Amino acid sequence: MAVAVQIEESVALEVSKAAAAIFARSGDLVAEIPVGRILEHATGEMLTVRAVVVADARHVEVIADGDFDAVRSCVHQLVADGWSVTVLVELPASGEAHGELRRTGCLIQPWWVVDESIVFGRVETP
Repeated sequence: MAVAVQIEESVALEVSKAAAAIFARSGDLVAEIPVGRILEHATGEMLTVRAVVVADARHVEVIADGDFDAVRSCVHQLVADGWSVTVLVELPASGEAHGELRRTGCLIQPWWVVDESIVFGRVETP
């Protein structure tokens, strides 16, 4: 039985802002956008999946909101288009993310909240 963990849109936005800030501190140009804006054939739920895009590095950080079907579809297309992909997933959902995203070509990075700040764990291979 799969358990989906839905995060509030405002929390997903905070996660994307925290990830973007890390890249920006390194001098990278980043954009926080829906994944559908960079995918040629995005449909349905894929259009609402949030991402942080580092275009010069061809890297995308996808924010998983518990709907792993849409995230998996985005990851498949991004990897096929030559992007490196890391999926940011709330810590309680990281076990499910490992199963859902295995053999997709992405990495997983858990996140959680400490003292009202988003904290990121180490990057893992699903």
